[in-house]
Amino acid sequence: MIDKSECLADIGTDHGYIPIKAIIEGKCNRAIASDIKRDLLMLRLKI
Repeated sequence: MIDKSECLADIGTDHGYIPIKAIIEGKCNRAIASDIKRDLLMLRLKI
């Protein structure tokens, strides 16, 4: 469960599902997604 906040940080995010879902559901206004496996995150975000 994620409480509503201004910003969410997901360290070790893997595919970025949690920050993306939190923004879509209005749980936060912005999110920081970080992971050492850059390729997985970039594939998810289609960058």
